[in-house]
Amino acid sequence: MSNLILFSSTHRRGLQRGDKMKVRFYATLRELTNAVEIDLVCGGEEKVRDVVALLVKRFGDAFAKEVFNEDGSLRVKILLNGRDIDFLKKLETEVSDKDTLHLFPPIGGG
Repeated sequence: MSNLILFSSTHRRGLQRGDKMKVRFYATLRELTNAVEIDLVCGGEEKVRDVVALLVKRFGDAFAKEVFNEDGSLRVKILLNGRDIDFLKKLETEVSDKDTLHLFPPIGGG
């Protein structure tokens, strides 16, 4: 896997190594994670796929069901520094320190 380390807001003061990547949650994802934003420390060669895998491990099956369709495709919209990863390398898009990932759940209605 990767060298990502997840930090909650309670760990921010004691953090000594590396810059922090931010992951921001919106709408129902905020409710599932009980967070607006979390910090990650990157080891250097992570991809969006690694971040999502870490988040699923941390937040469990309910989070995974919101993020992925039954066929394994993404249900959420992910932006990296304001750019849609669908127009980059999708889940293979590289991430690094100082990046911000935004996760938006699907929006329905008409």
